[in-house]
Amino acid sequence: MNILTVCHGNVCRSVLAQGFLARALADMEAQVATLACFPVTKQVADNVYLLCSRGIQAEPGHAASPEVRLGLGWSGIVLQGHRSRILTVDDLRQADLILVAEQSQIDFMKR
Repeated sequence: MNILTVCHGNVCRSVLAQGFLARALADMEAQVATLACFPVTKQVADNVYLLCSRGIQAEPGHAASPEVRLGLGWSGIVLQGHRSRILTVDDLRQADLILVAEQSQIDFMKR
């Protein structure tokens, strides 16, 4: 299952959502979530999950904000290698589930 998290700049909310989803999936398998590089693939039982995050107005190549790295770290999630990426039509086509931070991202994707 391909899960896509979307926010505005892909440096805060979508990254947090992706990190916590990875952690939840890892906890289902009693593993420690280490996000070495995005996208993240997790296997739980017979299901394989591909987690990706994007931004509708992202400036490509930016690291996650220090607050996001700190917040994920407090939860035992190590974030390494993330660089912001802009949402593409291919991302939308490949996603089985899209999670957004706010209504404006849904409105943007409908265009």
